[in-house]
Amino acid sequence: MNNKDEGINTPYFMSMADLLVGVLFIFLILVFFYAINYSIDKENLNTALGELNQMEGEIESLKKKRNKVEEELSAIKVEKEKNESQINKLQSINQKIVSKSNELNTTIYLMKIQIAELQKQNDSEKNDLIKKTADLKQKIIVLTQKLENANSKLFKLSHEISLLKWEALKDQEEIQEKSVYIDLLEDEKYKTENDLIKKQAQMVVQQKKLEEQRDQAEERADTAEKKVGDLSEILLTINDTKIDLLEKIQNILQGKGFNVSIDTRNGILRLPEGALFSSGSYKLSSQGKVNMDLLREALEEVVVCYAKSENAVAQKLKENCEDKKHKIDAFLLEGHADKIPPRKKPGRKYETNLELSTLRAITAFNVIIESDILNSLRNSKKQYLMSVSGYGSERPICNGDSKECLAQNRRIDLRIIMEIPKELERGLLLN
Repeated sequence: MNNKDEGINTPYFMSMADLLVGVLFIFLILVFFYAINYSIDKENLNTALGELNQMEGEIESLKKKRNKVEEELSAIKVEKEKNESQINKLQSINQKIVSKSNELNTTIYLMKIQIAELQKQNDSEKNDLIKKTADLKQKIIVLTQKLENANSKLFKLSHEISLLKWEALKDQEEIQEKSVYIDLLEDEKYKTENDLIKKQAQMVVQQKKLEEQRDQAEERADTAEKKVGDLSEILLTINDTKIDLLEKIQNILQGKGFNVSIDTRNGILRLPEGALFSSGSYKLSSQGKVNMDLLREALEEVVVCYAKSENAVAQKLKENCEDKKHKIDAFLLEGHADKIPPRKKPGRKYETNLELSTLRAITAFNVIIESDILNSLRNSKKQYLMSVSGYGSERPICNGDSKECLAQNRRIDLRIIMEIPKELERGLLLN
């Protein structure tokens, strides 16, 4: 319908404009024609030209109106195209809705047919069920009659059973009296047997425990005996090393004319007083100085093999040593005196035997540590090896009052203590 309107209106406006322009041009031509042929005067000609200009202005005005109308028509066409597009979309949606509606109507129709068939089937099954229910009711009536007959027979049988039970009850009372006595005897027998079984089980358990304890004790005894044997062997080896060390020092000194004794049990090298000091003095005699120098040299030669040292000379001396398994832990210089108190003299540095024995030990110690080698010696724990002490008359080796006995007690002891291996320390602690 819109297309039809557009076909009529648009040519109409275009024809009027063209017609008006044509008329104006024809009019101008006629004016010029009359002006030329009839000698129209100049004034009329100007008037005609003015009218012509006015008509041209009107023509321009009409052209503008025509252009404006054309623009409005273009806008109307665009709007019409939009409306047509929307109408097409709505028509497409409407067609889809109609198609879907037809499908739903078809589905509803089919479902109605199925419902009608199901209703027919349901009616048929319902009729069958009614017939079956009637048959079941009839069977129930028959069974109920049979049940009543059975209950009647059961009542009669129950009465007979009650009579039999009463008679059996009397017999049961007699049996029960006898069974009580039998149960008592059985209980007593059961308790006796249980006690016997428990005691036997306890004896077996106790016997096993005793056997296990005996085996463990024997095993511990064997282990302890073996450990004691091992420890004893280690101790003997350590003691042998200590004795060997003392004997080496003794042999060196005796070879140079310095007679000393050794106590192998306690690991002591004994230096008699007369070989070192004058009576009542803590300073070395001339022979004592010689003997102490000999002792120091012997110690450098022997003791260096049984200790650690960072001294270069000591390390060179150790190259000639055999591999020593056991090392020295401490090297003690001990001063001892007899029990006779010293006489008091003015200017003396000591007043007691304890002080005298200590001063003598310090004197001997100072001579020994003049050696850089001996002074550098350390045990395995990197502890200083040597120490000094004085005991006065508190540790005699002879308990008599004779001159020989008193002389033995005046002495310097070099006591050597060997290191105990770690496994031996653990073993001693455990035992």
